[in-house]
Amino acid sequence: MKFAKQLEIERNEIPSDWHPYLIHYKQLKKALRFVVEELHLCLPPAIRAMPFDQRKWTYGLQDNQEPQPYIEVVVPGSTEIDKIDQGTGLQECQDRAAAKPFQRKIDLIKDSEFLRQLLKDLEHAQVLQNHQVARFRRVVQALQQQMLIVTSPKKKDLDAWRAIFQLYIAAALTNKNRHHADNKLRFAQFWDLVRARKLNNRLSKGSKAALTQFLEFHNQFYQFQHFVCLNSLALTKILKKHDKRSGLSASTVFVSFAQAHHNWLDGLDGAIFDLIQANVVSIVPQPDDYSCPVCFGLTWRPIRLECQHVFCLRCIIKAHRQRLYDCPVCRKEMAIGHADATFLDEELQTYLLAYFPREIQEKRRDNKHDQTRAEMHRLQEQGRSLYQPNHKRDQQCLLM
Repeated sequence: MKFAKQLEIERNEIPSDWHPYLIHYKQLKKALRFVVEELHLCLPPAIRAMPFDQRKWTYGLQDNQEPQPYIEVVVPGSTEIDKIDQGTGLQECQDRAAAKPFQRKIDLIKDSEFLRQLLKDLEHAQVLQNHQVARFRRVVQALQQQMLIVTSPKKKDLDAWRAIFQLYIAAALTNKNRHHADNKLRFAQFWDLVRARKLNNRLSKGSKAALTQFLEFHNQFYQFQHFVCLNSLALTKILKKHDKRSGLSASTVFVSFAQAHHNWLDGLDGAIFDLIQANVVSIVPQPDDYSCPVCFGLTWRPIRLECQHVFCLRCIIKAHRQRLYDCPVCRKEMAIGHADATFLDEELQTYLLAYFPREIQEKRRDNKHDQTRAEMHRLQEQGRSLYQPNHKRDQQCLLM
């Protein structure tokens, strides 16, 4: 399917009030004919007959706010120069001393009109981008306030939200390098899992309203991501077609010019994904964020070492018994050896008690089982030493 037809079909998948902000691909495609005709008339016959890859010219844009394309042509000899000057009126380089022998500069008027129209379309799209990003920020800010209320440790919805966001993180929905269609499909699969596990039914009325807003935000963002993708693809396609027909290199020269002089649509996905991750998803802490580097469980009774790494008290005690006194993460000498009761991070402990009461109960149970097994092992060792046969005594008895 040709891209112009594809663009007509896919534009119906975005809101109609965004259509004027799309790149006018068909108009630009028609304008390419005039670019090629102008270039054909400007070149001397000797260069015109050459294949594109053999033509000795340099294509560039003057360093202005508006794109002003030109080519610098290297002509084979003085005879050709006379023909060019008489027949086409080429503009000679102002600095003849700096110019190469037989080098002439030609301003491309039609190409300038083409690139200015393309730049105008991009600037128009930038207006919509700025408006949408500002709106997305307001929505995220409002959603953040809602989430701070409904995910409070005093609320019963915290566990359900934690399970929802665990599925969200597992789906990797904040991957900014993925295509919008793939992101949209992954989000639909995430929502199917939420409903299959009936996590949405476990939420209170306020939480359900926040979840609805969370879903609407993503649907609207994926629509806008589709809009950005269409414009980026249209830009790539039209510049590629421009270079193929003219033999010029606008694909690199114009893109560099636009990025240097104007805001660009690149980076939008990452900015929005970072926004939702930092201001909404991270509000609900996950156990993995506070796991002990040794046992990988929740860091209960957290001991913060001199090197600032945090471990379970139980893991620190085990390390002491095994005479392992260096930090297992950064290898700081005697970091564990110097740790005592004063190294307990009470602020972190209070936070963990508030947000992970169920996980802490499980950790306490595991610690008790661990202590019981250790005690049984100690008693068994004592029993072996107690009932170990006394070889000297046995030998004496035998002799008697």
